[in-house]
Amino acid sequence: MTKNAPKTLFLDSLREHSHQSMKLEFSLLGEFLKTQRMKKGYSETYVAKKTGISRSTLRKIEKGESVKTETIECICEFYEISIRFSISLS
Repeated sequence: MTKNAPKTLFLDSLREHSHQSMKLEFSLLGEFLKTQRMKKGYSETYVAKKTGISRSTLRKIEKGESVKTETIECICEFYEISIRFSISLS
């Protein structure tokens, strides 16, 4: 990767990294998903009801804690984000 190239986080690569790296990636993913929720004006309660995910699990995700891939897929589908999306960090 060149010095000025954007750093990219691929959701489907979460399983392929070390535990330390996964913590960072889950943290970035959580921040991204929280931003998506807030941009849409959704409360935690609303997203939890619409997705069938508990508020406590949603909070874990947004705080960057590890959860099942299926749970992340469910939230991404609700936010209409492709599971193969990437987040530019630069």
